[in-house]
Amino acid sequence: MRQAFYGEEVQRIQRGRDEVKVFVRYPERERSSLFVLENMTIRLPSGEDVPLASVAQVRYERGPSEIRRIDRRRIIEVTARIDSTLTTTDEVMADLRSQFLDQVPQTYRQVTWDVAGSQKDKQELIDAIIRGFFLAVIAIYALVAVAFRSYVQPLIVASAVPFGVIGAIIGHLVLELDVSLLSLSGIVAVSGVVVNDNLVLVEYIPVAIEI
Repeated sequence: MRQAFYGEEVQRIQRGRDEVKVFVRYPERERSSLFVLENMTIRLPSGEDVPLASVAQVRYERGPSEIRRIDRRRIIEVTARIDSTLTTTDEVMADLRSQFLDQVPQTYRQVTWDVAGSQKDKQELIDAIIRGFFLAVIAIYALVAVAFRSYVQPLIVASAVPFGVIGAIIGHLVLELDVSLLSLSGIVAVSGVVVNDNLVLVEYIPVAIEI
């Protein structure tokens, strides 16, 4: 049956830099007909041809259109489009995790799940932004400490960062907006702005006192 519908490789031809495989199988019209499948003959080891129904029981069931694997493990992809007017991706994922996904490994011990696609890219980007934010704060502290020759004044300068973050969160709550990737990027940017303003303020106060 495999030879009839998938084909049997009988020859390989070298055509330039490419290798062409030659398969022998039923014509396309017969490969797309259930009548041919039900009435095909099977050749036994003795060389005798017998009807398929005499050596096998045929039944029709639903099957996967393709089988995909990652790291030699079979995978199934489930995708969906979210109507942004009704809900958000984060709400759908949170509901799926609590109502279904977290119970899958307990019910089916050989089954695991993971997010992929835009959700995975989004999570990786969020992690990168958070890591970059903390690295930027450390770098700002080090640069200001070198410039001011003090370990205390950089803390005063960096004290404005939490206020900038809190202000951004309050703004999202007031406007009823979800925290997005653009929001996180904006929070990182506003942290740099408030640090710069605080740096100018710390530098300006001693000058004003001297005058």
